Amino acid sequence: MTIFAIIAFVVVYAIKRLAGQPMRIAATIVALATLVGAMVPLVDELHTMPSAPPPRPVSPASGVGR
Repeated sequence: MTIFAIIAFVVVYAIKRLAGQPMRIAATIVALATLVGAMVPLVDELHTMPSAPPPRPVSPASGVGR
């Protein structure tokens, strides 16, 4: 969530800083949107918890009870 807030701040800053150059604003917004689009699958992958492997079956010890 923090990453998206930082990106939103950068977009606002870029719009204010590059106010006289609309092509640079558009290029910056497209680049940041691409970055966010690439980060969504990565964040989803980090949030999924790997499932634990099933426990191995325990076989009775050989020779016990003889």
